[in-house]
Amino acid sequence: MNTTVKIDQELQQATEALVSAADRLDCAALEDLYAPEFEGIRMDKSGTVARFTKDEILPFYKRLLETNSAPIQARDTKITFGESNGQSGFTLMVRTKMLSTDWETISYNLYWERRGGEWRLVKEFAFHDQFNESPAFSAQNWLGVTEKKFDTGELTINYAEGPASGPAMVMLHGGTRWWQDWYKFTPALTPSWHVYACDLRGHGKSGRDGDHYRLNDYARDIVAFLRKRVDGPAVLVGHSLGAVTAIGVAAQAPEYVRAVVLLDPPLFLRNNTLDFVPYVADWINIVYQLTSSVRSYEEMIEAVRSFSPGDSEASIKMKADNLYGIAPETASVQLRNQLLEGFDMERAFQQIECPVLLFQADWSAGGVGRDEDADFVKALHPDTAVVKFSGVGHQLQEDRSEDVLAEMKTFLESMAVV
Repeated sequence: MNTTVKIDQELQQATEALVSAADRLDCAALEDLYAPEFEGIRMDKSGTVARFTKDEILPFYKRLLETNSAPIQARDTKITFGESNGQSGFTLMVRTKMLSTDWETISYNLYWERRGGEWRLVKEFAFHDQFNESPAFSAQNWLGVTEKKFDTGELTINYAEGPASGPAMVMLHGGTRWWQDWYKFTPALTPSWHVYACDLRGHGKSGRDGDHYRLNDYARDIVAFLRKRVDGPAVLVGHSLGAVTAIGVAAQAPEYVRAVVLLDPPLFLRNNTLDFVPYVADWINIVYQLTSSVRSYEEMIEAVRSFSPGDSEASIKMKADNLYGIAPETASVQLRNQLLEGFDMERAFQQIECPVLLFQADWSAGGVGRDEDADFVKALHPDTAVVKFSGVGHQLQEDRSEDVLAEMKTFLESMAVV
C-alpha cells in the first residue's frame, strides 16, 4: 500500500529553516526559531539521554562558529510528517548525519507553537535509529508524558498520560510488550490528543492477578479506566492483544468509546488455536519458559543474553526490562488457548457502536490477520475501514508508524473527532 502523507506547508518551511540554520551554524536564525522555553531531549545509540535548553544549545553553536568548525555534514534529510491546528503542531524528520567518524541516522519529533505569527520550536525529541536496541528510559523523557497508577478495584494499572491537548486517546500495547511500545506515536500525538498509554494487567508495571488473563479480564480493566480516569469518550488504539482488548472494551462500554483503531489484531484465534501461526506460538512459549523459570532481574539479563548472541548490552537490557515485567500466566493462558474463553467475537463486533479502522498486516510476511478475518469484521460491523499493508509483518507500530499515523489522522478527521 502506498500512502501519501500530507505535510503542513508552514511547518515544513519552519523545519527546513531550522535544519538550514543548524547546518550553517546560523546562530541569529536559531535564536529566532527556538522558543524561550525550548527544551531538547536526545538519546544516542547507547541509550544515554541528554537534556538541554535554549540557553545551553545556542552557546554550543556559537563556539563551533568561533572556532571555525566545519558545517555539520548531513545527507538524506526527510520530513516525513507534519500537522498543526494553526496554533501548535509537530513535524517528524529523519536525517543521516556524520557523527564522529560514522554516518548515523537520527529520527526527530519537533513540537512547534505559533508566537507572534511565527512558528517557534518548543520541544525537540531526537533518538538514534537504534533506539529499539537501547535501554528503556523514564517516562519524563517522553514529550509531556508522566507515568501514573490507577486502581481498578482488582489491581493497579500503570499508565503514561500526556497533557490535556484535545480529545482522549487510550493506547493498548500487544502481548508480551509494555506501554513504551508506542514510542513512535506518543510524541506525535500529545500536541493534539489527551494520550493515555496503559500497561495491560500482567505486563510492565501493572499488577498481576493469578491466572486471570482472559480477554474479558483485560477489557474489564480498561472499561474501569475509561469510566473513572479518562475525561470523555475516548478513541481506543490497540495493537495485537491490545487490539482485541479494544474490541472487548468497545463492545462492553460503547458509551465510553468514540472510535476504535486496530493494528493487526490476531483474529485468526476466533476459529483456530494459537499454533495455527507457529512463530506466534513459539514466541509465547519462549516467554513462558523465561518468565516462569527466572527468579531475579540478574537471571533475566543472563537468560536474554543466552538467546540473543551478538546483541548489544543496551539491547539485552531493554529486552530484559520488558520480559521481567511479564507475568508467566499471561503466556500460559494463551498457550492453553484460553484467551478468548467466554468471549464471543461475533457478538462483540455487533455491539460496537462507533467507527472502526482496521490495519491488516501481510499474512505472508508475519501478520496475524487474514483477508477472511477482515471480511468477517466488515460483515458484522459495516462501519469499518480496512487499510492493508503489503510486505510488512505484525509490528506495524514500529515498522510503518508514519503510515499508520497518517491513516489514523484521515480516519479521525473524516468522523470529525479531531
